[in-house]
Amino acid sequence: MRVTGRFTPQAFIALVVAMLCLAGAPALAQEEAAPTQPTAQAAPPAPEQAQAQRVFRSDWDVIIDGKAEINGVLALNFEPQGGEAKLVRVNVLAKTKAKQIAKDLASQLTFTVGANYKVKANDNKVSISLKNKKAPVYYLGIAEQALDGVSIRLTKG
Repeated sequence: MRVTGRFTPQAFIALVVAMLCLAGAPALAQEEAAPTQPTAQAAPPAPEQAQAQRVFRSDWDVIIDGKAEINGVLALNFEPQGGEAKLVRVNVLAKTKAKQIAKDLASQLTFTVGANYKVKANDNKVSISLKNKKAPVYYLGIAEQALDGVSIRLTKG
């Protein structure tokens, strides 16, 4: 670059851009003053978490596939229509196969659901149905499944 005493167009543009940047820097560096009084606006209500619709049926099947890789827990919600919800919890040891998990779940369900419902374990499937025609239909849902290597499905019986 030669120094001739004149500004080249590129040098002039660079100088103007630099001046604009420097002139705008103090304006950007200033902070807004904090309000001295809090605003009287109410906070918006927290959104409610959506819940899936509960399906009440007279027959449900619980299908268990796989083999437990580590110790874990399987928990189901059992709720007769118009009744109190009950938690059915089964502790599962590592290397337990689906057939044994189904047997353990069936025994816990039999104890929990009472005499109005029939619980039957067949291989890797547990079927729950109404024993008494006057018994209320019920909801069955998975509350917790902490079993690596095992999948649980709920189907219409």
